[in-house]
Amino acid sequence: MNGSRIDEALRSLCESLPSDSTLCVAFSGGLDSAVLLHALARLRPSIKLRAHHVHHGLSGNADAWAAHCQTACDALAVPLTAARVRVERNAPQGIEAAAREARYSALMADAASDNAFVVTAHHALDQAETLLLQLLRGSGPAGLAAMPLRADQLLRPLLNVSKSDIIAYAASHGVSHIDDESNHDPHYSRNRLRIYVWPAIAKAFPSAESSLSRAAQLQAEADELAQAMALQDAANSIDAGGSTLALQPWRALSTARRRNLLRYWLALNGSPALAFERLHEWEKQLMSHQETQNIVLRPARADATVRVFRDVAFWVPDSVTEPSSASLQPMEWRGEASVLFGSGALSFDAPQALATASSSRAARLLRRPEPNERWLIRPRQAGDAIALSANSGRVSFKNVMQQASIAPWLRAHWPVLTCNGVVACIPGVCVADQFAANSPKNAVAPLWKPQ
Repeated sequence: MNGSRIDEALRSLCESLPSDSTLCVAFSGGLDSAVLLHALARLRPSIKLRAHHVHHGLSGNADAWAAHCQTACDALAVPLTAARVRVERNAPQGIEAAAREARYSALMADAASDNAFVVTAHHALDQAETLLLQLLRGSGPAGLAAMPLRADQLLRPLLNVSKSDIIAYAASHGVSHIDDESNHDPHYSRNRLRIYVWPAIAKAFPSAESSLSRAAQLQAEADELAQAMALQDAANSIDAGGSTLALQPWRALSTARRRNLLRYWLALNGSPALAFERLHEWEKQLMSHQETQNIVLRPARADATVRVFRDVAFWVPDSVTEPSSASLQPMEWRGEASVLFGSGALSFDAPQALATASSSRAARLLRRPEPNERWLIRPRQAGDAIALSANSGRVSFKNVMQQASIAPWLRAHWPVLTCNGVVACIPGVCVADQFAANSPKNAVAPLWKPQ
């Protein structure tokens, strides 16, 4: 009876997986993971079962814990692998988060060796605590959804099982386990909640564990709906690559949908979620943007900035705005089909691709180098200008780039092609009249693409 809910959850898990699956239990040796491993070993499902222990090295007892895990696995006839990880005690995100990242990285790396599913022992009380912590951090539906039952190769089959069921199972089956002393240290936020807050909540609201766990499921559904709405709104605002957000259609949305789409776009580019106040400040700036403003917004812990040009927000990696000095060194061009320059690649179309070039495209074709000419690829220089026709004067680099709608942050690193010291071409933008090809057969079409 004590293990009925646990057995039911684990049988349901095993039945949902292909018969040739492998389960890798994240085995710390603590009560929860010890019960999970024992129950799976007792059920002996047809699928393969093994365990993995992560040695963090943060406690003086870490070696003893690893030895305990080996003994426990030997008794259950379950294979055990182990990994030692290094956790930075002064990590910017905090030691809890750093240890968690190191642990999951090690688990997923180990599971990749045989395409195993990683199974953790998170339960309903863990879910309730996570929901409360996210509430206290001011999180939205994505954070309040807490932990999903399944996330790709990561499974949490006990997420709807109460802590009391786990304690009862351990007592009934005599499951031995270790006690991590860090779980009693109120320095950590989850421990403070567990030690000082949860007992009062459980006493005042006996069903809090299941109620909060259920609330997390409802938030997960709300987040799913928000994602679906963001996908719908993205069709009119976000480019196929996800790097730009058109601000005019974005501004036409309601406040809630604007913020939802902004969160979605940032997440799409790998940005950590913005704090509530910061998101609102970004929204304010993007709503009131004027053409003369130079908006540069930097997400926390992201190697990129958000920049606005002609009513479009761009996700711009730092490598684009700050390419290495070595990549900007002038280089000779001797007719190569492609070269790397700055933060991108400079290519020259093959002759056969140009044979059917349209008349408008032909105007942008560059003649091939001739003997005794010195062609150079370099960054722009002060005073750069290009003669676009025989009857007009030279046009400044700045004016050419403005007319071509090239974003300001790209101009400083955009390559310039010169011949004997004269600007012959700004790749992908224009070709000087005297260096234009007379026919596609003797032509190339320079094009520079930033990453």
